[in-house]
Amino acid sequence: MERFDRVGESGRVPMLSLSSIDAEFVGLGQSWTKVAARLHDHGLVDSEAVRTCLHNEFYAQWIGNSDRHLGNVSMTVRDTGFALLPAYDMLPMIYAPERGEIIPRSINYPVRPMQHEDLWQHAGMVAQRFWGRVSQDARVSADFRKLADVNLVQIRKLMD
Repeated sequence: MERFDRVGESGRVPMLSLSSIDAEFVGLGQSWTKVAARLHDHGLVDSEAVRTCLHNEFYAQWIGNSDRHLGNVSMTVRDTGFALLPAYDMLPMIYAPERGEIIPRSINYPVRPMQHEDLWQHAGMVAQRFWGRVSQDARVSADFRKLADVNLVQIRKLMD
């Protein structure tokens, strides 16, 4: 995997969590998109960063990532503010084992929005590819592959 936080052999890219940026400049302590929108209002991020945060929130909802805190998004410093760094820690945490067991849970899929339907749609298509790959991966348990199939079918129904 290519590291996005390195430059050359020994250089590093400054990396700040959205949590720390929010604490300094906004103080919302809420969603990735809400904080990014406020940062945009202050001229500290561009509109594409806000759109990317919204897309990532939709995707996280489609795959059941229930661990969407501000520490899971990072930015780097630019002359005019901040730039969003690539997404990480994006996985279906709703299925995180408890005491070694996967607890059956239902994903609360994102509702089709009146605005930004393009982002909702694209994130749903990416989620379909994700669940499709999980359902076919021999490294994944048979039970979880079945669960991935259920999610894939459900997403397709919701997107039709």
